[in-house]
Amino acid sequence: MRKRWTLLAVFVAVFALGGAIGIAADRYYVGAIPSNLISEEFKMSVGVSTSGSPSRANWIHQNREVLNVPEHYGRLVTINSDRETALLWYQDDNGRIRNVVIEQPADTWYMIDHQKTTELKLTRRK
Repeated sequence: MRKRWTLLAVFVAVFALGGAIGIAADRYYVGAIPSNLISEEFKMSVGVSTSGSPSRANWIHQNREVLNVPEHYGRLVTINSDRETALLWYQDDNGRIRNVVIEQPADTWYMIDHQKTTELKLTRRK
C-alpha cells in the first residue's frame, strides 16, 4: 500500500512539474521546448486553370505548435522521420552533433523557432 502512495506522489509531482514549466504531458520532447501556438495566414496559388496558367491565389490558414530549439545547437544538417517520430540533427560550430526529437510529427503542424541562448555550461559526466 505504501508503495502505491509513493508511486502516486511521484506521478503527481512529475505531472505538476511538467505543467509548471510548460511542457505538454501528452508528448515527449528532447531538445525542442514547446512555446506557444501560432496561426499562419498567407496567399498562395494552388493548381492551374484549364488553360494551364497558375490559378488565382487563395488564403491559406494553418495553426502550428511552436517549438523552441536553442540557437547554440547550430545548423540543421539532416532529418530522419517516420509517422511516430522526427529526429532533427544539428551541428554546432565546434562540430558537435545534437538531436531534437519530436513525437507524432504526422499529427501536428509545427514551427521550429531558434532561440538565442546564454550562459551555456557543458559538464562532463561518467
